[in-house]
Amino acid sequence: MAAEKPLKLCFAGFELDEANARLSHDGRPVALQPRALALLCELARQPGRLLSKEALLDAVWGHRHVSESALKTAVSALRQALGDDPRQARFIETAARQGYRFIGLPVLPPTNHPLIGRGSALQQLQRAWQRSLTGRQLVWITGEAGIGKTCLLEAFITECTDTLCVRGQCLEHFGSGEPYLPWLELLGELSRRDGQFVSLLRTVAPMWLLQLPWLCAAGEHETLRSACGGANSQRMLREMAELLARYSSQRRLLLVLEDLHWCDTASLRLLEYLARRREPAQLLLLCSLRAGELLDSGHPLASVRHDLNLRGLSEEVALQAFSLDEVTEYLARRHPRLQAGDEMARLLFQRSGGLPLFVESLAGDLHASGTRPDWPLPGDLDGLLRRQVEHLGGEARAMLEVASVCGAEFRVGVLAAVLGRDEARLQSACQALTSGHGWLVAQELVALSDGTLEGRFAFRHALYRQVFYLHLDAVRRAQLHRAVAAVLLAKGLPMAAELAGHFEQGKDLPAAVEQLAHAAEGAFERFAPLQALQFVRHALGLLEQLGNPECLAEKQLDLLLKGAVASAQLHGMASNQASDFYALAQALAERMPDSAQLGWGLAGIAQVRYGRGEYQAARRLSERVAELADRLAEPALDIAACHLGGMVCAVLGEHERGRQLLERGIELGQALAERLPRQRFMVDPLVTMLGHLALHLLPLGLFEQASGLAEAALVRAQELAQPVSLVVATRCAGMLDLLLGRDVVRVARRADELAHLHSCYGLPQAAGAWRILSGWVMAQTGEPAAGYACIREGGATLQRLGMLAGHVQMLAFAAEALLLGVQQEAALALIEEAEVLALRLGERARLPELWLLRARAALASGDHDSAEHWLRQALAEACGQGAPGTQLLALLALSRLPEPAADDIAALRSLCRTLPPAAQVPVLCEAQALTES
Repeated sequence: MAAEKPLKLCFAGFELDEANARLSHDGRPVALQPRALALLCELARQPGRLLSKEALLDAVWGHRHVSESALKTAVSALRQALGDDPRQARFIETAARQGYRFIGLPVLPPTNHPLIGRGSALQQLQRAWQRSLTGRQLVWITGEAGIGKTCLLEAFITECTDTLCVRGQCLEHFGSGEPYLPWLELLGELSRRDGQFVSLLRTVAPMWLLQLPWLCAAGEHETLRSACGGANSQRMLREMAELLARYSSQRRLLLVLEDLHWCDTASLRLLEYLARRREPAQLLLLCSLRAGELLDSGHPLASVRHDLNLRGLSEEVALQAFSLDEVTEYLARRHPRLQAGDEMARLLFQRSGGLPLFVESLAGDLHASGTRPDWPLPGDLDGLLRRQVEHLGGEARAMLEVASVCGAEFRVGVLAAVLGRDEARLQSACQALTSGHGWLVAQELVALSDGTLEGRFAFRHALYRQVFYLHLDAVRRAQLHRAVAAVLLAKGLPMAAELAGHFEQGKDLPAAVEQLAHAAEGAFERFAPLQALQFVRHALGLLEQLGNPECLAEKQLDLLLKGAVASAQLHGMASNQASDFYALAQALAERMPDSAQLGWGLAGIAQVRYGRGEYQAARRLSERVAELADRLAEPALDIAACHLGGMVCAVLGEHERGRQLLERGIELGQALAERLPRQRFMVDPLVTMLGHLALHLLPLGLFEQASGLAEAALVRAQELAQPVSLVVATRCAGMLDLLLGRDVVRVARRADELAHLHSCYGLPQAAGAWRILSGWVMAQTGEPAAGYACIREGGATLQRLGMLAGHVQMLAFAAEALLLGVQQEAALALIEEAEVLALRLGERARLPELWLLRARAALASGDHDSAEHWLRQALAEACGQGAPGTQLLALLALSRLPEPAADDIAALRSLCRTLPPAAQVPVLCEAQALTES
């Protein structure tokens, strides 16, 4: 981290200047020994915090062997210099036998240009700044346009000489803003100001580094993209919180977010998340906003701000208009030659309503005229600004009108291209407009890809931009929006959301829809599904305005599928929200000619149906996808059909058919290799097919082959380094270990790996699988009650995602935990619930497992006849399904009965001879040992 700056602060008339080793009082130096001065700096650096005697001796005397008497002597010297009474301490407080704390509230040095009417607001910010030494602070600076929020911020930032301040600007867009734009601006500035910051970013917040590709090393961006694939927005929030906590633990940090009333929803969610975190952070967040506009627009920031204030997690500095006395003071300080008693001040106050920007503009206008106003002043700021616009030359006015269409900030190159003027001359013209009245403010230069530099400017106030923008007639405004969009596209500077806004204002709605689709893709890249969904909904609304023309049907289908993916990420793959989007996509696709887009839509709907346990509907859809893939000769669609069809067949108890489909899908996937369109699959299809085929081979008794496939799925997922693929492969491997009866420690290790993936990437499906496996391990190792609770919690996690697939098996695991806890009645009730659900869904593959559990419960109760009945039911069902692996379990249980039938033992012996050998599978080894004894 960058070194901390020397301390410089004021308190109660004293000024402490560490860089110059000087303490003064009312401007006069105070004599103080170096050790005493160093001690004062150490205490004042952390006001209100108790510093132990040992810490102070180490910090001031540098670990030398000195006694506490040296510290006491220095404290006494300090108190004498400060005139402090230890019995009624004002500056240095003693904590008996522990240490000392500095209790004199430091105030920052006064600004060279003191603000008028903002003294209490500045003091409130200073107090928040001091509190940030011991914990994060969030302060809202609110007020209407022109009230002086930016001036207050500038004054406060100028005073903060002992910290690093970075700023992010929320910009007014004609459409929705890009996700996290002000936060990315903050990170970019931090990386420029501190050379070590990128290293911390790389270690702690790789998902944020992914959004700043120019900071990545060669080849790093693609590696990060793969490593972060499938992660969710929650991880983005956690990474930023950890990043700021780590950084501010070494250096105090002041973050400023301006014009938050224009912020995007992803940025707002992050701000709320940071405000609710409680871990230590030397961090002050200042956010300026127009509170009135929040209420008018229904912006979600209004409720967030209210809730945080109510809970004491933020405070507010609400700026009011100038009083008459403050207008008088303003004139006296800034325009003394306009003073003529109170008459001028009263006139300005009446005309301006005390709004500082209005006062400044009126006073500046009167000052420039050099005469007393004998003409009527405009009654509102808009009128005044329009009159000032009229004083501009025609060329400058035309330039600012086009600039207002570009936005609150604009690039000179874009402006020059729209106007057809020389860029260098335009740069000079813009620079000239930063002086005098100051319509513009120069921004940091932009380095273009070819190495050249381009100037950037911003309107000094949003109202300035508005007056030029509204001066344009509707036709000219629309034409300019189209021209700006065309230049942005031609220059390769497209920010899709901004382009969409320009096209929409230019009444080119098809182009706006196209850009909104791109903006949704960009939001997915930034792990902001809510923002992506907003872009999708807005684009669909524009299509409705167009009457959903046939020529844009494919674009509409694309948007519906994007909406489904965003809803799946927000609410779960099997959620009602995702299902609704997919249903609309299917209805639209039915009216369209056969296309790959139609096939992917049907495949997505089939996946939702499978997750919701609607297996027959999923089967019909997968068969349609297979037919379409065959007609279109689309092998990737064929893979999707094989994957879904194989999983459906296996859960319905059609094991051999399921095996054939999954094996065909794997073969096709391996043939496509790198040409596999991974963007069409939420999880790598080869990982999912290998993992699920491993589980579906168990009923077929192909134990060793299943183990090999599970290992292959893990290897591929690790090579891809995709979190979601790793979750699928690890869950399948863990379930395989569990069902094969392998060492409990091995299953526990899989559960730990899933817990780690959940912790790192915030994947809810990882949380569900981790808790189910962990609960099973607990139940097997003497904690059945805790295990049962953990299994049910895992099942509830998956149900919240809309998942019903797998619920029967979860109930079976929970029932087994109850049996281990000798709760037969509760276990039987759960088994019955699972049976009813399995029969309703058609999950016949689970029935033998449930009946084996019924037999186990009967045996525990001493009812051998009932146990034999359920075992024979399980055996008959397994035979009907053609599942020799499941038959093995039923025959083994029958052969363990107190009085086993000779036919059952003979059948078990015969079955063992037909199954492929599997030396590492306990159940097969036990069966072989029992039949050979």
